[in-house]
Amino acid sequence: YKCGCEVIYVNPVLRNQIFHSNLYNENSYTEVMKSKANFRLDTLRFKYGLQLIKTKLKKKRVLDIGCGFGFFLDEARKQGWDVYGSEINKECIKILNKKNISCINFDEENPIKFDLITLWTVFEHIINPNNFFAKVSRMLKKNGKILINIPNVNSLSARIMHSECSMFHGHQHLNFYSPKTLTKFLRINGFKIKILETVISDIDTVRNHMSFQLPY
Repeated sequence: YKCGCEVIYVNPVLRNQIFHSNLYNENSYTEVMKSKANFRLDTLRFKYGLQLIKTKLKKKRVLDIGCGFGFFLDEARKQGWDVYGSEINKECIKILNKKNISCINFDEENPIKFDLITLWTVFEHIINPNNFFAKVSRMLKKNGKILINIPNVNSLSARIMHSECSMFHGHQHLNFYSPKTLTKFLRINGFKIKILETVISDIDTVRNHMSFQLPY
């Protein structure tokens, strides 16, 4: 569905307990995260994202929400960040514990404040973005920053491929944003936009699709 504010969303959605149970036990995407090609691409994204967060802080603390196996936090730790993760997938949590990455429950009040909160392809899974941003605001230090990486519903692949575009995963991807609607949500919730850009091209995916091949 598309509402008057131009956000595209899934309706109805799975009940919370089923949705969280799926994420807790999910193992297909965890295999994708571990693949060499995906790991290589993610590493490039993570390094670039950290370059954008210009800070002179000697002690800097980051929380990665939906952190998976902690690959972003591995890179952040190398660059001097004190790292924390929030994750509900049981396989990922085992790996995070082995890496000594502190895990916090995002749904519970926590006294720790962060200089940076990151969401790498997570925000599209959030059913109530305003409530979510209110909680993120409480967890940020004064002048803290958030870094969000999400699919763009106005991307070339979404416009050409429609339902065959991988972002339209109706079980887990619940809300779909354009730069305009994401900016609107952030401003409503008291954030200022520092940088907004597209970092991955869809051209190869679209070329495959238009050549009657599997797009991915």
